[in-house]
Amino acid sequence: MDILISGIALVLLFPLMALIAAMVRLSDSGSVFYRQTRVGLNGHRFTIIKFRSMQEDAERHLGAIWSVPDDPRCTRVCHYLR
Repeated sequence: MDILISGIALVLLFPLMALIAAMVRLSDSGSVFYRQTRVGLNGHRFTIIKFRSMQEDAERHLGAIWSVPDDPRCTRVCHYLR
């Protein structure tokens, strides 16, 4: 049942996701997606894939920090994605 509902949701949301991908790509050069490793239940590591809302390599100079209002690392479509 999970796979069926997920498949239907992906088909229905595809036009919206394609529009978001195009907006991210046009607002800033670089990849559309951002991959991040997170830790889940019992220390299980998994990779999450998100639409990129910050500049490419935003953590290179400052490291991993929390985003703040009017963050200079954000792209033009960042405010709409967040």
